[in-house]
Amino acid sequence: MSEPVRSFNNRAPNMYTGKIKMWDSDRGFGFIKRDDGGPDAFAHIKHLSSVFRPESGQTVAFDLVIDERNGRERADAIRLA
Repeated sequence: MSEPVRSFNNRAPNMYTGKIKMWDSDRGFGFIKRDDGGPDAFAHIKHLSSVFRPESGQTVAFDLVIDERNGRERADAIRLA
């Protein structure tokens, strides 16, 4: 099996970083402000890839995927950076 293509900074091409802009712990979702200046990414607690308590201001790494239900981008495999 081949390795995924890596970019100049040794990250997989679909891996992004950003800061949690807002997190509603009662409802289990929030938004991530992307470091690349792209639109904020929707984040849901079921898409965390590690056990941590999301809080506003935390720096995270994540993948962007298309949500099958609504066709919009969302964050996936969210982890602390």
